[in-house]
Amino acid sequence: MSFHFQMKWIINSISGNKLFLGADDQFLYNDVMMRSYVSFNASGIFYSLAADTLEYNFTGSYSCFVEDGYIIYKDTLNVTVIGRPSAVAKVTEMNGNLGEEIKLSCDVWSSPEPTLLKWYFEDKIISYSQRLLETESYHNAYHFDMKLTITELRASDFGVYACKVYNAEGQALAVQVIQDLDECSFSNNPCNMICINELGTYRCGCENGYELSPTNSNICLDVDECLWNDASGSRRKVCEHICENTNGSYICTCKEGYTKIGQNCGEFILHVIVEGMPMKSGCLNTVAYQSSGESGVKLNAYMSDLNKSVLPKDEFPRQRLQLGIDLGQGRFGRVMMARALNISGNSEWEMVAVKTCKHDAMECEKEDLYQELEIMRTIPHHPNIVDYLGCCTQQDPVYIIMEYVSGNNLQQHLRKFRPSNIASQSEELQPLSARDLNTYALHIARGMEHLSNVGIIHRDLAARNILVGGSGTKICKICDFGLARNVEGVDVYERSSKGPQPIRWMAPESLADQCFTKKSDVWSYGVLLWEIVTLGATPYPGMSAREVISTVMMGKWLSKPLHCKQEMYSMMIQCWDMEPQHRLSFSEICHNIEKLLEKETEYIEFQDYEEAKFTVIDPDAVDERV
Repeated sequence: MSFHFQMKWIINSISGNKLFLGADDQFLYNDVMMRSYVSFNASGIFYSLAADTLEYNFTGSYSCFVEDGYIIYKDTLNVTVIGRPSAVAKVTEMNGNLGEEIKLSCDVWSSPEPTLLKWYFEDKIISYSQRLLETESYHNAYHFDMKLTITELRASDFGVYACKVYNAEGQALAVQVIQDLDECSFSNNPCNMICINELGTYRCGCENGYELSPTNSNICLDVDECLWNDASGSRRKVCEHICENTNGSYICTCKEGYTKIGQNCGEFILHVIVEGMPMKSGCLNTVAYQSSGESGVKLNAYMSDLNKSVLPKDEFPRQRLQLGIDLGQGRFGRVMMARALNISGNSEWEMVAVKTCKHDAMECEKEDLYQELEIMRTIPHHPNIVDYLGCCTQQDPVYIIMEYVSGNNLQQHLRKFRPSNIASQSEELQPLSARDLNTYALHIARGMEHLSNVGIIHRDLAARNILVGGSGTKICKICDFGLARNVEGVDVYERSSKGPQPIRWMAPESLADQCFTKKSDVWSYGVLLWEIVTLGATPYPGMSAREVISTVMMGKWLSKPLHCKQEMYSMMIQCWDMEPQHRLSFSEICHNIEKLLEKETEYIEFQDYEEAKFTVIDPDAVDERV
């Protein structure tokens, strides 16, 4: 239907912005899409304005103009947006020098007016003084800045600050961190090896095998590792025969006619042939097993020699491990396919996965691998957790030996089944069903329930850290315990180290206070559930790490996908309660998913799946700094 008059909307926002929309027009304002449209019915013509959601700065006057020739009709509506407050830190992280003035500021919107404004330091209310000043500056009745000024920065001031705002509708907080200026980050620091940042200063350090020069504390000198001091203070040889000192290390070798076994030298070399693959095995000084005309030696004789070791029971002989291709690499670690002889006690070669550090890993990264090893040692067997099989720790590189799972990680697996990817695959793929996705969710919940019961918090629960069995099994197994911690008996872990974190999966208390519990794992599970439903979309696409933190701290959830029914989305929301104690437990999650599976209702309707809306950041910014 056509009409001869002109229509437009003019919006005067309380923030000072003026917006114009014509008929059937749209405008993106503060990341919110506003649309005007014309509709007709028997009563007449209707000119409407719609927005996807409302923010505080939508408060203002909305004027509708209809121009019919020389006559202009106008009607104005004043709109006031009411809700719980909004608080956003102007700067989320800043460096400070001792003695200087520091200013923190939060951008706050609140309608109705706030009932309480407070600044917190390390979760305690700040007592204001001449050194700690609090002020507010108003832009308008609903919009103001909360400011905290520290007139003279002290060592005790470094830490986490939060501005908290309360009104009759709810509360909000924004987090800011003041940290010591990192002098090591400057390119002119004089350390030739390691720079260690300290409060207000720095000091130089050395890697293993080096020590600071007695005449210049910035220079590291190589240490002669071929000799060591025993408990009595006497200098002892490290090697039995020949020791070659190298930069930062040493190499033991044997005299002619001897071969190396650990740090000892033996007189024989034994070649073991199993399935046509040779492996070298060092023999002890007095015992050697030799072939009796066969193509190899009896495995039980070979094993009995190695079993005389006094190593930990899960220490696996490095000689019985054959490394293969890389399965994946992270920033510091790598996982390889491998074959292990008799690791399950069946006298056969078995496929395994081996995790180790990259060749250029720092000592702290090697310590992280040891930490992961200690966690995996404590986890009893469960079908939905990758099994720990053993380790090689007696020399570098350290290996963690795990069950080999032949499929992809869950993130890759889900993305493979996106409609656009199925169409481009050469192999014939059957689309995933809603039941498949619910089953994945149940497997992961059961694995997490098991971890929770034995006092382990994972801290990095995401689709990329779930393996999906190949060959049609589709069994999900939780892996990658690099950030996991054992909290049995205390139930909470407070992170003190620095470094990138999986921000898009983290609970608000983890972002604000570096506090991790079983309930923060539940929050991460809710995000993982959203990943499953969206077939591997990146959480909070298009947002920076700072924007994600602000969104989470304001209590905003990931949006409900159109193809996801409310029953499934409600379970996500129950994982995202701002109060940790109100979130579901993993036992409750298992029970809820089991009930969904029993009903055989399609809680995910793929005919409504909007692939373009659920974008993928590649490579994912899974570990981010703010």
